[in-house]
Parts: sequence; C-alpha cells; structure tokens
Amino acid sequence: MHVIQFEEFTRDPESVMKRLKLFLGMEPEYPKAGGMYNVNTRKTSGGSPMKKREYKTLIKMALPDSERVADLLHSHGLADKETWMGNWQQVWDDVLDSCNASRVCMVNSN
Repeated sequence: MHVIQFEEFTRDPESVMKRLKLFLGMEPEYPKAGGMYNVNTRKTSGGSPMKKREYKTLIKMALPDSERVADLLHSHGLADKETWMGNWQQVWDDVLDSCNASRVCMVNSN
C-alpha cells in the first residue's frame, strides 16, 4: 500500500510522484510529472471565506481524527507521524495566517 497526503502532494508534486513511481516499479524520471496543477475552480478567487473562530473549531474537531490517521499509518510503516501531522499543521497555520483584520480567513485547497 502506498499513501499520498494531499497536503504534501499540493506542496511538492514532483517528489510525491517520484516516490509513487518508484513504489510502482516505474522509471521515476520519465515522463516528467511537471505541469500538474490544482483545477479547483476557486483557485483564482483566493479561496472561500470563513470566520477565524469557525476555522479554529473545525481544526479542533479534525485534530483527533487526523492524529488517529497519522498513528495508524505510522504503526504500519506507511508514514512518519510527525511529518504527516506537520504537513496538516502547516496548512492549518497558513489559513490562520491569511485571516484579515475582520477575522475572516480564506480557505482553499491550493
């Protein structure tokens, strides 16, 4: 089994695809994985607005399940828990950093 975390894939698709190709026994350098992009229709809008307190509530709700997923993957040797959780934490922090003076954050999948 090979697991790909969306957050890592959107941040570093070349590296993720190379590891996937190696896992599948394929030549990792050919064809190049370049040109991949997120086709989210909201990509140019900057994301969907959400109040900071609502986003913090979502993080609080998602955190226990996120940790359980990371623990499960780690226990089976499929992912490093600290790296997996760090990827999620970085995305959560980036969204919180996007909050404006009105405490509205832009949530997107890019």
